[in-house]
Amino acid sequence: EELVMLNLSYQPHLIREDFIDFVLEKFDPLWSFKKIKAKVSQQQALSSEMYQVYLQPNDKFNGRWQAGQSVLVTVQIDGVYHQRSYSIVDLNEQGEIILGIKAQGKVSDVLCHDQNLIVEISQAQGDFVLKQGQTSALLIASGSGITAIYAMLKQALNQNLKQVWLLYFNRHPVFHVELSELAKQYPQFQYQFINTTISKTHFSQQLLEDFCPTWQNTSAYLCGSS
Repeated sequence: EELVMLNLSYQPHLIREDFIDFVLEKFDPLWSFKKIKAKVSQQQALSSEMYQVYLQPNDKFNGRWQAGQSVLVTVQIDGVYHQRSYSIVDLNEQGEIILGIKAQGKVSDVLCHDQNLIVEISQAQGDFVLKQGQTSALLIASGSGITAIYAMLKQALNQNLKQVWLLYFNRHPVFHVELSELAKQYPQFQYQFINTTISKTHFSQQLLEDFCPTWQNTSAYLCGSS
């Protein structure tokens, strides 16, 4: 019989990223090879069911975003990963991502109430953003949809849009004080808040025409319930 000698050499598998992350998180829960991880650093109640949640991301987050965009948040609950997208209210000077979250649903409830929570997030994403230039804008928000619209309003004012209208429906006056102050500060900003627990006013074409007569020729941005 012919003896065949095979030249076999040991070729180790590449170390997997999840194993690297497993080791890194033992030193710091925010450390990761590629993942954008963030710590819930603060939660502020805006109403009985709406919260501002502050996320402190690791250095994998590039910090680039446009008003109206969101981040996809991944949370582990009882060993199962859950994902949900949330609009960004702002990024503060400390690099924290501020989200507006209604404490409704498993993921949202955890984000609004659990302390020292570590989550995974995406980069800012989405094309629900303001047009460039100084074209006038009509903003319409209901409920938690004010999160994205509030961010877009502040950008619109910074862009010196010729005129900005905001029609806002909610049963809780979330950001109403801040919006009222902006309306006093910027004469080009027209603001109407409708508290749906008090007023029976519903969205209609007549309401729109009374509030923003040029609505048919104005760029409109809507965020809220159907």
